[in-house]
Amino acid sequence: MYGVASREECYGLRKHQVRNSVKEVYKRCSGAALDFGEIAFKTTANAILSMLWGGVAGNHEGFYGELRELESEMLMLMGAPNVSDFIPALRRVCPAQRLAVNTIKYELATLLHSFDWKLPLETELELSDKFGFVIKKMNPLVLVPTPRLSNLELY
Repeated sequence: MYGVASREECYGLRKHQVRNSVKEVYKRCSGAALDFGEIAFKTTANAILSMLWGGVAGNHEGFYGELRELESEMLMLMGAPNVSDFIPALRRVCPAQRLAVNTIKYELATLLHSFDWKLPLETELELSDKFGFVIKKMNPLVLVPTPRLSNLELY
């Protein structure tokens, strides 16, 4: 289901969502700081939704917040002891893991390449984190994007 052929078939959908995110960031480039993690999460969520159901959440109020809470709960459940921890032969690998890794790589590379990202004035890079199944930043990474290209159509 998530083999090389499926990943290649979904490339157009992933590319479309990443381009939409670049356009959204470009429109919001007014010197205001943006939460990079939020941008990445929304892009990934929209790419996954478009691959699974052929549509995205759009701008529904609170959808991404609820989805992020659900993701955190699922990660906590996945970190709980399981039968496969004691009998390794029962362990299964997520079939969509390669797809997720490729999507996130493409998304991050495109966002990092499309803009010059800087910290807001008088702000230091803060790298403290919260311990858990997945290590998360204590405070979100907030950056100010500056477009590298002068015209939105060039993206």
